[in-house]
Amino acid sequence: MNERHRQREGIEPDRLPKDRSRRRCIPSRTLLGDARELVIEHEGVEYVLRLTRQNKLILTK
Repeated sequence: MNERHRQREGIEPDRLPKDRSRRRCIPSRTLLGDARELVIEHEGVEYVLRLTRQNKLILTK
């Protein structure tokens, strides 16, 4: 992520991970299981993560 993108998205540099290797990596299969979609709640808002027919992920609000 470059500085221009961070500014546009309102992301503060000190809030970014210092070491990207510390980010958690969770396989999509672990999240979805046998389902094609799941609901993720974040700060009271529900988002839907869907697995498409083309085996791509789409996150919608």
